Amino acid sequence: MYPLDFFTFISSISVGLLSAYLARKNQKNIYLWFFIGFILGLCGIIALFFLDRPSKTAKKNPITLPPILHGPKDKLWYYLDINHDRKGPMSLHALTTEWHQGKISSSTYVWNEELPDWKPLENFIVKNKQEQNC
Repeated sequence: MYPLDFFTFISSISVGLLSAYLARKNQKNIYLWFFIGFILGLCGIIALFFLDRPSKTAKKNPITLPPILHGPKDKLWYYLDINHDRKGPMSLHALTTEWHQGKISSSTYVWNEELPDWKPLENFIVKNKQEQNC
């Protein structure tokens, strides 16, 4: 009876170590999974293999950059606030910051000395990487 108990103990430790190794590869708690493998044996390894695995159909969310404004950077920009008061002068970067902070919207009218008339900000919004390279 003694050799069987020794064999069972060594097998449990081996399965626990295998569970800990697999847990480490899957960035899980190795101590917890060692004891699960030690106590549950192969059922612990199977549980580790199938629990919390990301699905292959799940798509990674690409990192999206916030839209930017395209226009002359060396000109002074102005915009009309909600009361149609002129705000500015400011750089294109400052105008973009105002827009990202929600102080102005895409329908806000903007102007610089190159423009013949006031235009909505949406005319200067660049949304994707391909447009930014143009």
